[in-house]
Amino acid sequence: MKLISIVAMVFILAAPSPSRAETSEDFLAFIEAELEDLSRFRLSSDPAQVSPRGPKDEPGKLYRILGWMTYGTSAADVITTEVILARGGGELNPLMRNRAVRIGSRSVFCVAFNKSTEYLRTKKGHPKIALWMRISIVALHGYVVARNVHVARGLEP
Repeated sequence: MKLISIVAMVFILAAPSPSRAETSEDFLAFIEAELEDLSRFRLSSDPAQVSPRGPKDEPGKLYRILGWMTYGTSAADVITTEVILARGGGELNPLMRNRAVRIGSRSVFCVAFNKSTEYLRTKKGHPKIALWMRISIVALHGYVVARNVHVARGLEP
């Protein structure tokens, strides 16, 4: 649990902090862009018109970061599982007892998951569902990693 807290602190402290002037200028530019988008918005059954900006816009920073965190938390899951196995623990999932399957399936899962959320965001016009799916999978992997660390600490090295 301390490891997760330390990682979270590093991410928080490493984030750049804009000055108040930069923030207010950015905010005013953002508001002007939003008002311009709203003035051009019209109701339509076309998925590209679901929001004023449309689903084909560039994804936000959080969405992109969560995509990379999916890979990171999955890799952390594989690493912590390998530590447990090296210390004499056992894999509970019989399909994942083979090391190549364990690593390969995680890689395939991450790519497929990120591609499917991107498809959901761009082609289907559901950016919020795609974002919440990424948040959920990162949270789930984070829990699994924390649990693996807890189990690994209880085993003899």
